[in-house]
Amino acid sequence: MIFAGDVISVIILGLSIIILNSAKAAIDLLDKRSSIYSDRPYVAMAGDLIGWDHNVGLLPYNARFRETRRLMRGVLGPGAVGVFGELQEEECMKFLGKLLDTPEMFLAHIRQ
Repeated sequence: MIFAGDVISVIILGLSIIILNSAKAAIDLLDKRSSIYSDRPYVAMAGDLIGWDHNVGLLPYNARFRETRRLMRGVLGPGAVGVFGELQEEECMKFLGKLLDTPEMFLAHIRQ
């Protein structure tokens, strides 16, 4: 079987596979038009059955996902690291104090 072209579609065992056979095709489809072709997998077990469908990791790529990601970036992004420095230091000191008092409970201290 010989394939020619920049974008090739192959069906193997009922699964459609798209092959991008050039850098230009990859840049055009994955970079320039990513908003058209990007989405997140639908996970019925976690989303519908367990009720985690509002979890940002399970949201489909839509306006709600983009807004949630924008809000999270303000708290979890690189610029927010300094905000948590004091809290991290306090918690580290608490952990080390507990570890000094009862080192045999190391795993319990980590899980707190």
